[in-house]
Amino acid sequence: MKVTFHHITGSKKGRSESFAGAKVKIGRDPGNDLTFDAFQDRDASGHHAEVLFENGQFLVQDVGSTNGTYVNGERISRKSLQEGDVISFGRAGPKVRFGVNPTSGSLPAPPAGHEVGPKTMKLILQGAIAKARDEKHLVGGTAAFIREVVRQSVSESTARVRLLVAASIAVFVLLFGFAGWLGWRLWSKSGELDERERLLTSRMADIDETLKARARKQQESFDQLEREADLRWKAKIAELEKQINDAKLGQGARDVQIKELEEVLKRVQGAGATFKAMAARSAPAVYLVFTQVPLRRKSNAPPDLVADPPRPMQFFGTGFCVSEDGWVVTNKHVVKPWLFPSEEKAILDEKYLEPDTDPVTGEPKVTYALWQTGAKVSDGSALSFATAYHNVLYRNLALEKCAPDEMGEVTEDVERADGSVRRVKFFAHQPNSLNDVALLKITEQPGVKLPFLELASDDDLERLRKGGALDDVLVLGFPRGTQVLEEGKATLSPTTGHIRKFERTIHIDASIGPGNSGGPVLNLEGKVIGIATRIMRGAETHGMCIPASEARKLLPK
Repeated sequence: MKVTFHHITGSKKGRSESFAGAKVKIGRDPGNDLTFDAFQDRDASGHHAEVLFENGQFLVQDVGSTNGTYVNGERISRKSLQEGDVISFGRAGPKVRFGVNPTSGSLPAPPAGHEVGPKTMKLILQGAIAKARDEKHLVGGTAAFIREVVRQSVSESTARVRLLVAASIAVFVLLFGFAGWLGWRLWSKSGELDERERLLTSRMADIDETLKARARKQQESFDQLEREADLRWKAKIAELEKQINDAKLGQGARDVQIKELEEVLKRVQGAGATFKAMAARSAPAVYLVFTQVPLRRKSNAPPDLVADPPRPMQFFGTGFCVSEDGWVVTNKHVVKPWLFPSEEKAILDEKYLEPDTDPVTGEPKVTYALWQTGAKVSDGSALSFATAYHNVLYRNLALEKCAPDEMGEVTEDVERADGSVRRVKFFAHQPNSLNDVALLKITEQPGVKLPFLELASDDDLERLRKGGALDDVLVLGFPRGTQVLEEGKATLSPTTGHIRKFERTIHIDASIGPGNSGGPVLNLEGKVIGIATRIMRGAETHGMCIPASEARKLLPK
């Protein structure tokens, strides 16, 4: 008989390992039987724990580890194990699910004077089921099950267990008859299920095509806005040049008037070149942010609710590094999208879905990834995480802090996939809150310093508040997320504009869209004055930005 460990988290996530023998040594040291990665699984000790077979049962005991051993979330020094128990090596360390494979050999002989009881019968039945699964037909599988139960009960168990096995066989025969009837019922329903599956496939294909058409329409709109902004810029320069020529040709033109116009023209022409150089210089500090949230059905869902299996919720945005040791600023709605009113949240509420949570910590099991500008994001068919910072695969990224939540009743107009708009009432985070800020933390190798952007000071922001209208700004980010990454790389889409006004938030007329959320808004000095957060409905050239001072409140002093 072998014990099996299925890796739930850690460097071996998704793999299973089996071991024979009365003792399995576990830890990061290569001399152990079950070993962990010395770099990625640092919470596990070199010699962490042992799994033993004693007195007819399996036990796990800690052998002096630094971070402790946990079974189903409870710290232990020594504890008996059951099939399916989750063992964690350190509270935040790698986790495995314990199992027993009784078909790999005879059951371990019990110690002298020890009567094997119902636990042995359970192992016998598990082994017989495994034998039955090897048969292709139901009748052959049933015969294999009975043969294996009889063989093990006669050769490897006590009289008490043999009596229990005989009773189990009788019960099984009754259950087999019921299973045959149930199988006939299911077969009679197979045609109906096939038709439902065909309709579901057709429906998903229609939805996919609608989403693609919407993405193409949005990209065409975004390109048109970029062209219009460029034309306005050129028209402004042409108008200034005309005013200068008219002033020079006019009667009694004052030199001071001509000089003022030339200064304005120089500033306008220079802003374009300045922003182009600034975008190239700032790009390494800007990241494409990916969030994935597994979902589950709510406990209060109607029992007759017919719904598709929940798919993970995915969200893209932008973030930017503000320190050489890896603090990254973004929007809270990028890393916690389920809190904020949107079409996606409306669908979750209608289908009684919510984020799935970790059974130990109770926190949502969210996956985060960051790609630095220029990194490979996709190979055309799937996301590529080899070049990303990742909170699960590599554990070099973490969501460290968010501004406080502001939850309440919110009525919001949300746009469907087909472009129509409906009004929905949510219990959600206030969408126009200054608390829509979050901090991610990158953990790099010792000595590595990351490119970063400088946050504008409170004095800089106060000057803008008093007289910053029409000041030039540069917005960096990834509008539409991965939809417009034609070469599969994290390529920035910079855009320029002006400050409309500065009250609680900074209003700008730059062309931004979904995916820019969390990106930096820079002034001509290259300082971050705000965080691109949302746009006015139907007006992608009217953006709302959270002042940089709100990000500074969350950062370590």
